[in-house]
Amino acid sequence: MEAAIASEERLAGTLEALDEWSRHGVLLVSVALQGPHEGHNAFQAEGALKAEWEARLDRLLAAADQREMIVKLVLFHENQDQHFDSAEALVAAARNLTDALIARDRRNVILSVATHWNSREWDHDAFVPQRLEHLADVIRDRFQVKRCDYILPLAISTEVRLAENSELVKTADVLEVHGDGAGMDTRKFERPEIVLAEPVELDVPPLAERAAGLLYSAAPDANPSDVTVAAERIAQWVLAKPPRRPADLGAK
Repeated sequence: MEAAIASEERLAGTLEALDEWSRHGVLLVSVALQGPHEGHNAFQAEGALKAEWEARLDRLLAAADQREMIVKLVLFHENQDQHFDSAEALVAAARNLTDALIARDRRNVILSVATHWNSREWDHDAFVPQRLEHLADVIRDRFQVKRCDYILPLAISTEVRLAENSELVKTADVLEVHGDGAGMDTRKFERPEIVLAEPVELDVPPLAERAAGLLYSAAPDANPSDVTVAAERIAQWVLAKPPRRPADLGAK
């Protein structure tokens, strides 16, 4: 649920639905810290996390961890990045979020800088799409600075076909593919786990053979019950192999 922590009401509905989703085999939920609608923004202008959003996020991460579920956190959205004071504030936001997760030892997380990074709507001279690899490095560096014994994995989402040896692919621990991105020859990939983002053709090799999971993206205003229905349908597809936990993906 992308908007799961946008309000107390949304969080309550999501927490109530977690057991049902887990029963249907859902192993991961996706949560956006910024979203398409005005007001869906977890960050202050200088890059600090808003206290009420941080508190809701921690409650969700704790509840998911109790059910052995992973939460994918998407940091930025092209409709909200104009609320940052500067490009430096975007960097600070990535650093501050990572530090907050480390401080609470939240390990059931996959981080994603942005989903629609190829959009033309980004502000600050298109800093996010132009500096995806840099933002990924900022996040990873925090685990070194804090002397952690783990590194949370980073997901890169693409709806366009990337060169299989591109730096963006090499940056990813998890590569989410959909649209034209599903046409990449994943047999050439040495590193990232592959996750299919609906809708894709699930029966086309070699993509399905390498897939670690299927990611269903509900509409931002979808009810938890709608997601349950989707989970029932998706659960009928047998994954080629089980996804690894984030600690395994990011282990040194």
